[in-house]
Amino acid sequence: MKLPIAVMPLLLLLASPFSQAAERYITVQGEAQQQVEPDRVVVPVTFSAEGDNVVTLQKQVEQQARRFLAGLQRLGIADKAINGSAFQIFPRYVKGQQQGSRVQQQYEVHIEGFARYPKVLSLATASGASNIGRASLRYSNEQALYQKVLALALGNARQKAQSLAAAGNVQLGHLLDVEEQGSYQPPVLMMQAKAMQSSAPVQRPGEIKVSATIKARFAIDD
Repeated sequence: MKLPIAVMPLLLLLASPFSQAAERYITVQGEAQQQVEPDRVVVPVTFSAEGDNVVTLQKQVEQQARRFLAGLQRLGIADKAINGSAFQIFPRYVKGQQQGSRVQQQYEVHIEGFARYPKVLSLATASGASNIGRASLRYSNEQALYQKVLALALGNARQKAQSLAAAGNVQLGHLLDVEEQGSYQPPVLMMQAKAMQSSAPVQRPGEIKVSATIKARFAIDD
């Protein structure tokens, strides 16, 4: 069907993107943080052995691990607080050539409070651990706290947007979108070498900061 010539310019005008008002918005970054006293320590412990006989290596690592787990039980650390990885066997290479194997077993120990932390370090060392990783501070309800801090960060972003809107003499509209910037990372606990001794006083970690940052975009109303 052919349209009248007079109607065609009007249709072209309605279809043109230049006939629509450009979207107006304010983009801000919101930040918030809360401090809380941690109530647990998580420490990774690895037992490993290298050599030619895999069966012998496995028995050696199993013996060390059993000694460690029995000691944790004596310290009052429940089985559910100990996460163990699957037994692992890797080829061992020296100057590009395979020479025997490496057998290892890893554990992640969740320690309630801090009084037992140096005792766990001493136990791991005495049991023959090949590596004791850096411990991290944790808070029992850290995920719930982080969600709360995220909401506070959004409130901070809205306050910033309202201030900018008032300064620009415009009306702030609804939230268009929001994006989380980064994520919560548990802080690492650094202890002096003397804390490896079970009789040494435990370093108090103080409070940890749980922070959140978001990027938000708010519409500008006409």
